[in-house]
Amino acid sequence: TLRFAVRTWLNKQLRGIGEIPKLSIDTKRHTVRAELQLSGDAEPMEIYVRKYALTGKGDRAMLTIVDATASRRWVAAVLRRFVTGHAFPISSQAATALKLLT
Repeated sequence: TLRFAVRTWLNKQLRGIGEIPKLSIDTKRHTVRAELQLSGDAEPMEIYVRKYALTGKGDRAMLTIVDATASRRWVAAVLRRFVTGHAFPISSQAATALKLLT
């Protein structure tokens, strides 16, 4: 499933930092909820992408996090400063899968 593929990819990116044991993606509402367990932390945190957008630039697919927050204030501040409003390249396969599900 899409959720499994995304969670697997994210966990590879987070190796040594933490892992995402729970992930839900609502492709109709363009939202994502994730539980993130950081290495060394006793309690997991929640990350909520309230809105994402998919766009194409040339032959590249881009994912923009329009609005996001987290259960920890410092992570919510990092999301606002470095993630929200920025477009990130994603594979064309990932973009196609997300578009097919919307």
